[in-house]
Parts: sequence; structure tokens; C-alpha cells
Amino acid sequence: MIYNKFMKTSNATNKTVSKGKFHGIFNSGINAHNGLFRGGAELIKALITILVFGGALFDRVNWFFLLLPLSVAIKIIFDKCTRKYYERASRGQNKIKDKRRNELNSALDHVKVVKLYAWQETFLHRIQRWRSLEENMRYGGALKSWSKQLFHALLSRMLRPAMITLAIYSGREISMASIFTTLMLIDQVQ
Repeated sequence: MIYNKFMKTSNATNKTVSKGKFHGIFNSGINAHNGLFRGGAELIKALITILVFGGALFDRVNWFFLLLPLSVAIKIIFDKCTRKYYERASRGQNKIKDKRRNELNSALDHVKVVKLYAWQETFLHRIQRWRSLEENMRYGGALKSWSKQLFHALLSRMLRPAMITLAIYSGREISMASIFTTLMLIDQVQ
């Protein structure tokens, strides 16, 4: 539907843009702003929830409830700082994958010559070298992704006891019912 509207309104394309190319352009435009949108939406959601539940949280943990939007802001800043690094690592992994595929395709395309001159071991070692590099890059990427998820989980999990401990330390008397209510409200915010 969007493609048809685009083709009707666009004189510059002369109706030569294929549906697949249009979807590629459309998706790349969406993906370029997706991180910004998600980060902003997460921050807005946390702020609105703070406004809704702020009074109840303030009654229980005093001003320490402001740690919630601060933690969301820290997560967003961390994601923005590491995004370029992850994109660069992904591009490097794709380059290594392409080199391995090119090596494999050249060996398969010229299989008669490779067998005639007994170059199987040479090509095998070259392909295995690219494959091990690719696996190392993939392992490193998975490890970095895991550490990023661990940072997010630890930040949100540590926030609950930290807020309650700080409230008790500041002199507020908190009952068990109040602690459970605070935990429920924090879960609503996050």
C-alpha cells in the first residue's frame, strides 16, 4: 500500500523503483532511527510511570525514587556509546564471512584444476583459517552482547535493594508491606 502511494506521488522515480528496492530503502530508513526511537520511548515511558507512581514511591523511599529515570538514562547512554562499536564488529564479521565464501566458491568453481594439481590441502587450510576467524569473531560478538545484557540486568536488579536500603539508611521506617509495595511499583516503572 505504501509502495503504491509512493509510486503515485513520486515523479522523480519514473516508476522504475522495484518493490524490493523500495522495501530496502524503507527498512534502512526505519532501522536508522529505530535505536533513537526506542531509547526515547523507553525514557518517556519511565517518566510517565514516575509521574503516575511517583507519589506512592516518594511516600515509601523518599527522593530515592529518582534513581529509576536515572538508571534508564544510564542504559540509553550506554547503548548509544556502544552502538558504533557493535556495528563495526558486525561489519568486520561480515567481511570475514564474505572472504571465506569467496575462497570456498573459487575452490568449488575450479574444482578440476584443484584436483589436477592436488591443491585440496592448500584450499582446505585457507578455508579453515577464514572459518576459524569467523568463529572467533562470532564468539567475541556473542560475548559482548552477553556483557551488554548483563549490564542492563544488573543495573535494574541492583536498583531495587539499593533504593530500599538508601531509604532505610536515611531514617525512614519501612514495613514489609511497604517493601513489597515498593518492589511492585519499581517493577511497574521498569
